[in-house]
Amino acid sequence: MTRLINSAAAYDYKFSIDHFRNGATAFSYLQSIDAHYLKIDRSFVTGISDNTDNQFFIKSVVQIARTRDMLLIAEGTEESNEFETLIDLDVDAAMGYLLGKPGPDFG
Repeated sequence: MTRLINSAAAYDYKFSIDHFRNGATAFSYLQSIDAHYLKIDRSFVTGISDNTDNQFFIKSVVQIARTRDMLLIAEGTEESNEFETLIDLDVDAAMGYLLGKPGPDFG
C-alpha cells in the first residue's frame, strides 16, 4: 500500500484514511500509511461538546496527525456546538449537514 501511495504522489494524488476509529490497530495503522488526510468517524463527533472521552481521543489524534503531516477532517458535523468544539480541538476541517448537504453522485 505504501508503495502505491508513494508512486501516485508523483502525480499529485492525495490519499485519506476514512472513518478513523480508536484502538491499537487504528493507531498503528497511522504509522504504516503515508496518508494526506485523516477523517475522524462521526461516532466521535456526535455530541462531542459534552463527551470528554471523545474530546480526549480527538486531542490525541490531532497530535498524531500533526507529527505525520496529515490534515484532520471530522465527519458528521451536524450541530454548531460540535463545530465550535472541533475548532477548539484544532481539527483542520469538518463535513456534515451543518456545513452543507451532499452534492450529486458522480459515480
